[in-house]
Order: sequence, then structure tokens, then C-alpha cells
Amino acid sequence: MIRMTSLCLITAGCAFVSPRANASLILEDPWIFGQIAISGSVLGTGSGDVFPGSGSPSDYANRYSGPDTVTATYIVHYDIDSNGQVQLFDDSIVKFTDSKNKWSTSVIKITSATISDHSVASLSFSDTDWYPNAASNHIRNDGLGGFLRILGGDSPELDLSASYKWPNDAILTFTFSGTDQISSWSNWQETLPEPPASAILLTGLGVAALLRIRMVSQRRKATV
Repeated sequence: MIRMTSLCLITAGCAFVSPRANASLILEDPWIFGQIAISGSVLGTGSGDVFPGSGSPSDYANRYSGPDTVTATYIVHYDIDSNGQVQLFDDSIVKFTDSKNKWSTSVIKITSATISDHSVASLSFSDTDWYPNAASNHIRNDGLGGFLRILGGDSPELDLSASYKWPNDAILTFTFSGTDQISSWSNWQETLPEPPASAILLTGLGVAALLRIRMVSQRRKATV
């Protein structure tokens, strides 16, 4: 368990105030901040009845099919136990942004991760509430999940599927699959959750997402 009595954010500079001066604020477990952009394609599918003003769910979802590049920005907070297994903390999160529509998901929970030489080799993710402001758009979130491989294999790979429901319970599903890496970077922090200003600016997660980092975190096991 990690306890942190105070955290000060400087929003204008997009940076953390370092808690180094107070020994009680030092965190004992490493963090990895990173981002990878992968090119691939989106397939939009739909099932259910026509909804007035939107038409067929399959036709509507298919509008978003085609080539796209998705950027995954992640924060992995972890520990390695005595058996060499990765222990993830609940504040490990990822966010996705596509280049075609300039649209971003909400913050998504990372459910498991593999670590290799202070870098994230792969991670799995799953969350129910992935579409921002779903209610105001008259839809209901129906889950997002998938897998990201960064290291190992012939190339990085991202596979994700996300769904939502219209008011008439028609389901629209968007699946992305890609293996062509466009760019990638990562930053390993040994003890403190204080990414450099440039890292926060590049992530697109912003202060609101970083505030989701809990002051008291509980470990949960991850697959290695």
C-alpha cells in the first residue's frame, strides 16, 4: 500500500511539484509513462433496429470503417514480487486517440501487463465506460477491451473492440487492428509519479486523468 499525504499540480506548466523534500511522500514502486502510435484499420458493425435520425446501425457504424492510426498513451504503476510476478496498481491506465476523427476515449483500466527491462512489453485493458459523455450523446457504453503488444513478435500490435448502444438497444461495435508502428516513446520513473512536463503534454491524458491516480492504491496481480 502506498500512502501520499499531499500532491500539488501546477496546471499551467503541466508538471508535478516534486515531493522529494518530504520523505513521507516518496513512493516505493516504479512507474512507466509511454505512448505508441500504430497504423491499421477500423471496422464498424451494427445490429438492431433503425433509429430515427440515425438510420441503420450497420450503415451508421460502417461510416467509420477504413484506414486509421490509433495512439495509445499509458501509465503503468507496478511492483515485482518475490516470485518475479508483476503486481499492478489500480491506477494503471491507458487512453486511445485516433488520427482520422481526432477523437479520444475516456481513461481505460489496464488489467494486466508484462515488463521487460524497465519497459512495457505488452498490456491488456478493459473498461465499461469508454465513450466520454455518453449520456449527453444519447448512447450507453457497452465496453471496450483489447491487447497491446509493444515489444516481442515481428512488430507491435494493437487490437481493440469498443461498443455502445443506441436508445433502442441497437449495438454499434468498432474494432481496430494494426501492426504498423508510427512512433513510440516511454519514460521509466523509479520512485516518484512526476513525469516531465513534456511527457504530460505529449500524452494527451492531461491533469484530469492524472488526478485519477489514487492516493492510496491497492495492488492486483497481473499476468506475466
